[in-house]
Amino acid sequence: MYRPLALVTTIVCMVAAAGCYHDPPAETPAPTPDADADVVTEPDVTFPDVTEPDVTEPDVTEPDVTEPDVTEPDATPAACDDPELAANTKEVLERTCYPCHGLLGKTEGGMGHVLDAGKLVDLGQVVPGEPEQSTLFTRMNAGQMPPANTDAPLPTADEIAMVGDWIACGADPLYEEADRPFMSPTDVITAIRDDLEAVTPASQRKFTRYFSLANLYNSGVSTNDLNVYRAGLAKMVNSLSLGSKIVNPVSINDNETIYRISIDDYGWDYNPNNPDVDIWESIVREYPYGIRYDDEIADQNIEDLSETKMAYVNADWFVATASQPRLYHVILQLPNNEKGLEQMVGVNTLQNIADGSDGLRAGFTQSGVSNSNRIIERHEANMGMY
Repeated sequence: MYRPLALVTTIVCMVAAAGCYHDPPAETPAPTPDADADVVTEPDVTFPDVTEPDVTEPDVTEPDVTEPDVTEPDATPAACDDPELAANTKEVLERTCYPCHGLLGKTEGGMGHVLDAGKLVDLGQVVPGEPEQSTLFTRMNAGQMPPANTDAPLPTADEIAMVGDWIACGADPLYEEADRPFMSPTDVITAIRDDLEAVTPASQRKFTRYFSLANLYNSGVSTNDLNVYRAGLAKMVNSLSLGSKIVNPVSINDNETIYRISIDDYGWDYNPNNPDVDIWESIVREYPYGIRYDDEIADQNIEDLSETKMAYVNADWFVATASQPRLYHVILQLPNNEKGLEQMVGVNTLQNIADGSDGLRAGFTQSGVSNSNRIIERHEANMGMY
């Protein structure tokens, strides 16, 4: 049934093949030129040589243009001429920043050198001549430092501007420590002996005692910190006083490292609750540095004049130790209960309240001493106030 279709297919293929494979047409020969015809010969054309003229560019010398020297004016010429700029800046930083960043070794935020200009520069916290690149200034200027919740006083806008002026003027050292001659133990006890010999009347010498800062002075504690220790000593002896007046220790030498007190100014010369207890001797018994030095003659003279084996202690030890029990209670001769304390100072709080003579009263929601709120009452006492 498929054969007719196959036959048609074969015929189509044969026709197609014949169309595809026929002989190509014969080529027509090109005409032969007539021999007698004139041949036109193109004449030779010679072009003249054309030489491009040499064109020499003229030397053009740019004129020397000298830029005039432009000196940037000082940002604050008046401030830079102020010889007190560094000292005044130190006062601002000492009052507003130093309590957290250097005082007695405090290093809040890892910074304990706010008064050390050299270290501020070395650590990139101050860039001389560039207050806007100095984090010390930018943080103060932005109100970030000191923080608003700090106990230190906040600097004024003028004081912050002064810090910027100090940096703009080169950030000179805020202070320079003077060279310190070393104070040997012999120097200390000789100064004490000489001062004791000058105390008049002679009967007062048995009440005369001394505090020394020579150990801190020799170890390189800064003048700023030494001043804090001096103030701390004055505050501590008066806080432990049973007298009615403020009496500050008196320096006996030029570098202010040895201070004299009279124990009878503070009521340390007697103990009404226990007359057999000598308050100064109780202090000395707690003192771990009470040793004899090479100069035994001076030591012996001090003992003979003051009528005590140890008439001096280190001031930093005293402040740290006497501000805590047990020595705190011994020096203040504190009774074991509140009633005994009121009897000791001559106060009857209940009677004063009933009479309306309870003096001053203040309340605190945040006392800094207790997690609870507190009320403080002030009553007149026979030793000042209670």
